[in-house]
Amino acid sequence: MNPKLLLRSAVHDVLYHSYVKSRMRREVTTTILQRPFLVVPTVFHPRFYYSSRIFVNFIRTLDLVGKKVLDMGTGSGVLAVFAALQGANVTAVDKNPEAVRCAEFNSEKNGVGDKVRVLLGDLFSPLNGGDRFDYMFFNPPFYPREPSSIADLAWKAGKRFRLLLPFVQEAQTHLERGGRIYLIVSSDVSVEHLLELFRRRGYSVQARFKKNLLFERMIIYELALDRCG
Repeated sequence: MNPKLLLRSAVHDVLYHSYVKSRMRREVTTTILQRPFLVVPTVFHPRFYYSSRIFVNFIRTLDLVGKKVLDMGTGSGVLAVFAALQGANVTAVDKNPEAVRCAEFNSEKNGVGDKVRVLLGDLFSPLNGGDRFDYMFFNPPFYPREPSSIADLAWKAGKRFRLLLPFVQEAQTHLERGGRIYLIVSSDVSVEHLLELFRRRGYSVQARFKKNLLFERMIIYELALDRCG
């Protein structure tokens, strides 16, 4: 293994088992940019992992007034809430019932319950055939390992990203013409293999934002099609 990744793995294991894991086993309220968010066990914790905050800061640079946004795999609803605060009408989807409960509560708590619709289901399955969006935000599971629990679905996408394939295949049917997909990926994984799945479907791919962390780089990619549907 690359020495850098080996060191990162060791530090992560120490921090995870000594600090994070115990806190992820109980219901807590945390803050992101001074906004309160309820997080319960099995739901991705936006305070302990940087991808949510990085994505939020990017979302705040977009003009979302009146736009239709899909927050795929919403977790505690952080991206949905901040998109709604930017003026978007948001549909948030998650397969984990506890995540749906959190996202609904957090939308109401942050005063955007009327602008966020939260649905329970796997990827696009709970949507209507006519649901189309100007933007899709996705903080996907990007580690190519098999999940063993519902909590793992926030992290592990299966071998060769097999659990993300339905998203890649179906997203275009729910994009408005000129719509954009934004997803955040870690340099820890085979980013090019993941992006190639989209390129094969005709998407153009552009890195829009990069953030260097201690052991990795987080990158937000913009995916676009000339035609959608």
